[in-house]
Order: sequence, then C-alpha cells, then structure tokens
Amino acid sequence: MFYGLTLLILKDDTKSNNDKTKTEIQFSEILLGSSFDQEEDKYLVLYYDSSDKEIASSISSLISTYDSKNSQTPLYTVDMADGLNSRFVSENGNSSATKASEMAIKTPTLILFNNHAIGEYIEGYENISSRLS
Repeated sequence: MFYGLTLLILKDDTKSNNDKTKTEIQFSEILLGSSFDQEEDKYLVLYYDSSDKEIASSISSLISTYDSKNSQTPLYTVDMADGLNSRFVSENGNSSATKASEMAIKTPTLILFNNHAIGEYIEGYENISSRLS
C-alpha cells in the first residue's frame, strides 16, 4: 500500500512540474577554497564583499553586462562577506598564489584562471569594469 501511495504522489508531482518555466542561472557563486578547482580550463572569478551595498549593486550590474555578451569564459563569484571566505580578506592581495590557502584578496578583485593557475589578476572596481565591459 505504501508503494502505491508513493507512486500516486510522484505521478501527481510530475504533472505539476510540467507547468514550471525553465530558469537560467546567470552566474555561479562558489567558495574561495574552490577557486583553483573549477571544471573549465579557463574561467573568471570575481571576489567582492556583498555587505558593501554600493559595490555589490555595481558588481551585479557588471555581471549582467558580462552575461548579456554571452562570453565564452565562465564567470564565478565569491562573496568575501561569507564567513568561510572572510579570512582571506586582506589589505594587500596575493597575485602569485598557487593554491587557495595562499590567497589574500583585496576586494573587489577579478582573477582569470588558466589551467587552474592565476593568469590575470585585477584589483579595483574601475579596472574590473574595464575588463568585463
């Protein structure tokens, strides 16, 4: 009887799922610790502090602009206000880190990873804006 009820519930749930519209994720948020570990050979990671509302709003606009260009290079974001990322915030960034534990981020920062290594390191909103626009 339990099996029959389960099938009946799942069948009804399947019908209701058909009415849902497909959503598209504009970008992916990751933790800093996985910065060097993404699947692609070439990707961007944008590090910013979401608690700074002005910068967060500007960063959101940059991401939308970048996404609308349908760039071939994936863009990931790291929220440095997240407790798991906040220990990497620094007054001086480390552009020569070879693994996540060596990273030091002065927000906002954009890093282009090539073959899971830092290829390009850009600090400051204006510089990031120029690179993503």
